[in-house]
Amino acid sequence: LADARGRDMAMNDGYTLGAVALHRDSIVGAEFRLNATPNWRALGVSEGWAEEFQLVVEARFHTIAESPACWLDVSRRLTLTEMVRLAVGSFCVCGEFLATAEWVRNDPTRPLRTAMQMVSPDRLSNPNDLPDSMNLRRGVRTDRFGRPTRYCIRRAHPYDATAQMERYEWREVPAETPWGRLQVLHVMEQRLPDQTRGIADMTSVLKQMRMTKQFQEVVLQNAVVNATFAAAIESE
Repeated sequence: LADARGRDMAMNDGYTLGAVALHRDSIVGAEFRLNATPNWRALGVSEGWAEEFQLVVEARFHTIAESPACWLDVSRRLTLTEMVRLAVGSFCVCGEFLATAEWVRNDPTRPLRTAMQMVSPDRLSNPNDLPDSMNLRRGVRTDRFGRPTRYCIRRAHPYDATAQMERYEWREVPAETPWGRLQVLHVMEQRLPDQTRGIADMTSVLKQMRMTKQFQEVVLQNAVVNATFAAAIESE
């Protein structure tokens, strides 16, 4: 409910929308660049080798990440900078960001197979809308130590009118591959122990923001009503 109210304020309140845009601009900016500086002392190589390695890796990564073909996005819509800006905006409004690593097989023109699928946090929910349990909380399965092991992602948004059957289907994505690579990217700031989902910072000021919006509407209505009346003073 707090996430829905936060998104409503971000969509319908100009000040909130400006704050989210300013947040993205100050953190990401116009281009999100890779800083591939290896720890050459730990690797046991020379500093010159590390500098050459950094130049080559950053140049190749920039070619892939900022390509107009958008290779790092499964939907081929966003570059890496645009994906990071979307992630920062989602984190600001919802308090979390969710994406999955996919392996694209049916596109022989791709220079790489791995790509990211951006997922709405609303789709992360318990299968069949079951209540939370000890090891299943809002779509996140954990082990007895609280480590996330699997993520239950709904195949479509719960309020997508065009997806009649997919709204009631889930797929469980392992948090890691069998060889240890991260498969689900769930970014959130944990404020309390055993917390599995994120909470946006703007939830603490939603009441004040809503009251300010109502005050502005009342002031505007008052100005409109006053403009329809004219007062005149006549002397004898």
